[in-house]
Amino acid sequence: MILVMTLLVRDEQDILPANIEYHLSQGVDFIIATDHSSRDATPDILKYYERRGVLHYILEQEEDAQQPWVTRMARMAFEEYEADWVINSYADEFWWFEGGALRHFFAQQALDTQAVAAASLNFIARPEMDKYWFADSMTVRDTASLNAQGQPLSRHACHRGHADINIGVDDISAKGETWFAQPTEQLLVFNFPMRCRAQKKADMQPPILSISALQTGLAEQHYVEDLRLQKTLHQLDAAHIVSLSYLPSSFQKTYHYARYKLFGF
Repeated sequence: MILVMTLLVRDEQDILPANIEYHLSQGVDFIIATDHSSRDATPDILKYYERRGVLHYILEQEEDAQQPWVTRMARMAFEEYEADWVINSYADEFWWFEGGALRHFFAQQALDTQAVAAASLNFIARPEMDKYWFADSMTVRDTASLNAQGQPLSRHACHRGHADINIGVDDISAKGETWFAQPTEQLLVFNFPMRCRAQKKADMQPPILSISALQTGLAEQHYVEDLRLQKTLHQLDAAHIVSLSYLPSSFQKTYHYARYKLFGF
């Protein structure tokens, strides 16, 4: 089985290496990434992984056309890389399978399953986030994640490879036939939409919670601490990931402190 991930990115230097290293460790065989005119170190990071032979880099400088770009990558995954399954994702999304490595989930799917839909969980922006690596500061998430309009977040669908796949806003189709995405609770998407104050835009991102609001939310079970991704990233070569992310040297110190708190070394 060949598992390919597509990534649509823009100015993601702080989180992109963690995303790529994590998904490769979870059994993703190859990544196709479209960069929409990034102004930070995102192109350098993508070219680094392209030189390693695990990523195909596409630069787009035209007006935003997300669905056509994702459709192009999804078709390329099948036609050029013979993907059996394709995950279409963004840099701030981490796909999680509680039963083991991510590829094991797809390997066990029935042959007649065309697509599956995973629930999305938002991790909370916190006051100290500018001082710490996102994996160490964003360890609390919603119990029920909502969008800016207060509605439940849409499920994230991934699909079998197909030469004529078409990725819409809310659906997947091939040759004019809409594919049913089977909902599953085994597959989750951990979402980190805002990781520093500079990313805050009115009505576009969740609020930055105060310490007291966070404690109240935890007590009332609106939020829950979730360390699964943090622990997994620290078990990888997280120091290398942090260095690739063009983050301040101070983040190295907080990384080592967090690792000590997690594992005692």
